[in-house]
Amino acid sequence: QTLPVEGGSRSVTVPNLAPSRRYKFNLYGISGRKRLGPVSADAITAPLPTEAPAQPSL
Repeated sequence: QTLPVEGGSRSVTVPNLAPSRRYKFNLYGISGRKRLGPVSADAITAPLPTEAPAQPSL
């Protein structure tokens, strides 16, 4: 999957990733017509949040 990111961006959200999975990202730069890189980054997505058990009520 390719996700274009503006040059001045400091963060980006990658859609449709599964929770608790390891991903490898290959990052490339473009200068004119020349491709620079890649620089690789590994990341693990956060697990799904667990719901706290409901407190009993009277």
